[in-house]
Amino acid sequence: MNKIRCMCAGLLAGALLLSVPVGAASPQTQELIQTQTFETMDTDFHAQFDSLFETRITRSGKQYELSHIGYQVVKAEKQEEDTETTYEMDFRDLYSKEEAHPQESISIERGGETQTFQLDTVTYQPQTIQNRTETVTATTDYDLKTTQPHPEQTKTVSYQDKQSGQIVPVTLDFKELRLIQDWGWVNDVSIPLQVSMYDAEYYRLGEELIPYNPDRPAIQGHENTILQQLGLDTGRYRIEDVQWSGEPYQVGEITYRDAVATGSRYAAHYEAVYESTVSLPDCPGWTATAHYKASDTSYTGESLYTVEASAAYVPIPNSYIWIAAIAGSSLLLLLAAAMTVWFLMKRRKREKQTEIDGIDL
Repeated sequence: MNKIRCMCAGLLAGALLLSVPVGAASPQTQELIQTQTFETMDTDFHAQFDSLFETRITRSGKQYELSHIGYQVVKAEKQEEDTETTYEMDFRDLYSKEEAHPQESISIERGGETQTFQLDTVTYQPQTIQNRTETVTATTDYDLKTTQPHPEQTKTVSYQDKQSGQIVPVTLDFKELRLIQDWGWVNDVSIPLQVSMYDAEYYRLGEELIPYNPDRPAIQGHENTILQQLGLDTGRYRIEDVQWSGEPYQVGEITYRDAVATGSRYAAHYEAVYESTVSLPDCPGWTATAHYKASDTSYTGESLYTVEASAAYVPIPNSYIWIAAIAGSSLLLLLAAAMTVWFLMKRRKREKQTEIDGIDL
């Protein structure tokens, strides 16, 4: 029994002795760096690329294990996308499509920046033009007058509305009396006269007897008399000449002869102006819509990163490999020792049982 116990103790001591680590030489500290370049828009570089590096590598017969991985952003490019912005401008109450004259380009202030739009298309929609008004002007011409005229305060005229095709009666308010030709003497007076013959030596002009001259009426000094008989203002009219216009003729018992008095008058030309804004009937028309476009680029909120990954590998020393081999062998020896002890103890138990059985017999 003691012999078996000594044997088991020796096996266990040997196994334990083999399992004790042996002091290893200091590993080499020189790192091996591997670099790779990646492009990504995700900033979690470790989650994306760490798995792309091997945990152990062999170079020139030496084994290395991964120590750490570092990332450096080489370049970051903001991502932009082409955008198209539209803008519409309406032109309402057009009587014809040709009246729309949109500009080829317009500039719009948006968010503190000026954006330029280019004309793309123009579309048209029919409409009814309502609440139409028009400023209508009319005049009354007084021609040359020796007194200033006094116009009426309103004037009713017929206005031809070209858009609706209707003739609209409108009442206009007096606006002003306009002087067309200033005051001055105008040689346009021509007055027909009829004189009666008193006898062969005189003819009668009103109550006055004037010597008869068969070639030319002798009216010198009698001009104002003629004007007064005609009811004309002697301050505004003047007779400058009188000529016989025909031969003497008989009417009953009285002999007459016609004459023409010519001269000038002090006159001016006036015109009365009437003007009002009047309402007009509804009429068909068009609405033009100018469609503009502007092309631009905008930041998407993302960036494309060019990343340089540096993986640092450290060498695995040979002593570590030897220790690992011995550790494996030690485990095997421990297992073998345990099995041997178990087998010997079981064998000893059977032998002891046999001895007991022999004594009983």
